[in-house]
Amino acid sequence: MLHETGDHTRAVAAFRQLATNHADHPRAAQAHWLAITHAAERARQDPALVSKYQTLLEEHLDRWPE
Repeated sequence: MLHETGDHTRAVAAFRQLATNHADHPRAAQAHWLAITHAAERARQDPALVSKYQTLLEEHLDRWPE
């Protein structure tokens, strides 16, 4: 639901938490990517949040390099 509502701040937190709490789940990387997608939207709205977006990208590549 968060994905469809446009509440990007809450979506980032929820999808990241889901992915990191269940990092070995086959769809964890997909959940984390949704967090990144919402973080990108937040960074478009507020350029001060670009560093959060970059941090999530680095986290993703570290955990799910494929």
